[in-house]
Amino acid sequence: MKQLKGSSLILVVVIMSAMITVIFGANRLALVQYNQANRDEDNISALYAAKAGIEDGLLRFRYQRNAETADTTVARYNLTTGFNAGEVTEGLKSSFAPTDQYYDMKLNFRVQSLGDFDFNPKSILTKDNLLEISGFEEATKSYYLRVAFKFYNTGTNDICTNDKALVQIQRVVEGAGTPFEQITAKWSAGGLYDSIGSNIEVNLITPSSLATTFRLRPYYCDVAYALATTTSVNGRGVDKDGKAIPGDSGPLFGGLTTYVTSTGYFGAAKRTLIGEIDRVSGQLISIYDFNIYSGTGNITP
Repeated sequence: MKQLKGSSLILVVVIMSAMITVIFGANRLALVQYNQANRDEDNISALYAAKAGIEDGLLRFRYQRNAETADTTVARYNLTTGFNAGEVTEGLKSSFAPTDQYYDMKLNFRVQSLGDFDFNPKSILTKDNLLEISGFEEATKSYYLRVAFKFYNTGTNDICTNDKALVQIQRVVEGAGTPFEQITAKWSAGGLYDSIGSNIEVNLITPSSLATTFRLRPYYCDVAYALATTTSVNGRGVDKDGKAIPGDSGPLFGGLTTYVTSTGYFGAAKRTLIGEIDRVSGQLISIYDFNIYSGTGNITP
């Protein structure tokens, strides 16, 4: 009888242990699922906030093609309270509560250079088509626009051999006595042209005669192009990797694409979307989801 009572006690202990394990396991699983559901909800709210920032950027672009935020700032808006903080320093810690849904939006289109001066990869402008560059910044000193072209037979990767090939370069200056100036960049042996050493005065940008637009149009052949601002007539502006050369790089100018970077915040999640707008056609090219989920807890800039 004593042996039977001992066996019953062991059986009861085993059953109780199993039940406790199941109960705690189920509770743990329920807690994990609950936290995951909350994170998913935060994630969706942060995504919607980021989309609102993209819409903000698109609206600004619609009314002003040259709209942008300053280099080190973002436009911040609280969707929960309707508070518009305006432009704040990028990375500034927010005082918004975790339950606030808000976004930081950055809008920019200015670049140091366009294309690659080694033409790898190639930015192609087909013959008889027009490329218009604008958005040149005011400066206290004169600076220049370096231009380089490589000529190709139409629709091929073969170097153009037509000695009539050229690129017409026109500078437009609003309010100047002579608003239009024009030169031609002509084909040379090897199909290359670079304004370095050519002292092209039409590319001069001065405080009193700020170029508002440059128009490039190739004839007879397609061209791969590269452009960069420089502070000297024979300057390069950028190195072989396209990075600005200290002391030789001029102010930024308008690129061909406006980028809208919007980061939405809510609770324990943030989402970043990047939209690209073609500045020529004004159409939205694409929207990229930069990151799906980031961290836990109170996510702030």
